[in-house]
Amino acid sequence: MSSLSDMPPHMDYCPHLSIDNCLLSGRLQRRYTATTMEKTFRSAFLAHLEKSGESVANISRKSGVSKYQLDKLKQREGAKTNVEDAIKVAAAFGLSLDAFLDEPQASSQAEIVSLYNQLSSAEQEMILAAARALAERGSQGND
Repeated sequence: MSSLSDMPPHMDYCPHLSIDNCLLSGRLQRRYTATTMEKTFRSAFLAHLEKSGESVANISRKSGVSKYQLDKLKQREGAKTNVEDAIKVAAAFGLSLDAFLDEPQASSQAEIVSLYNQLSSAEQEMILAAARALAERGSQGND
């Protein structure tokens, strides 16, 4: 995409973002609509603060998002944040944005990846071989 006229239509709502970030923002905005996101980022933030016992100052330090912005998010009903900061805050809690927002399938996938990354190379190869065999068996059953 070399010019503004080449940009997808949804990009006009985020002129302050780079093209890559705007594309990500558009994808995330479509993905996390009211029909798929049962809780707001603010409510997820409050729940994770309470559950973890972390302070706003500590999350600010870990995420690089200003304490002022996080305090505002904590204290104001309807307060929002941008996608980049949401990803940083989720990461400060050790979670992907999907897991942070409690999307069950994403949480399961994140757990699988986390467990896989803890295995030795030989164990990872065994898991991959087993998964490929299961996937192949499943695709043969659908034919």
